[in-house]
Amino acid sequence: MFKVTTTFVFLFFSFSLFSPVFSLTYPKMGEISYCSDVVDGVTNLSSEGLIEMAGRVDWFVLLDVRGVRDWNSGHIDRSVNIPYPLVTAQKIENLVQKNEFVVIYCDGVTCQGSIGVVEKLKSWGWKNIYWLNGGMAEWSRSGYPLIKEY
Repeated sequence: MFKVTTTFVFLFFSFSLFSPVFSLTYPKMGEISYCSDVVDGVTNLSSEGLIEMAGRVDWFVLLDVRGVRDWNSGHIDRSVNIPYPLVTAQKIENLVQKNEFVVIYCDGVTCQGSIGVVEKLKSWGWKNIYWLNGGMAEWSRSGYPLIKEY
């Protein structure tokens, strides 16, 4: 009984700590939406748009906010992984200045983690925020390569 109670308390506090990420106004699970529909001042970017951006912009950070296990199973080349519950202003500042471009992605259009990180970055003063529309699901469906960590 003690073990079950301890687990419940841990899970309760875990979800409570990250509840600001989930308390924003998001579409229902499975409903297709765009980050710019939820967060003003964010640009949606397709997989093709990301390829184009890489060819015309000198510097940007591609931030994968999925968990480490998902990251290891496949991610976009040159992306950096910080799982969304661990994103802090300091960690982002170590990667990219507030006036530089940052592209955020996670699993797909129904993944709430990337939208939560976009909200955080905007509130912390970042200006050039892009959201990879469709995330890893769209990237994979488009046939673009993945980097796998073994």
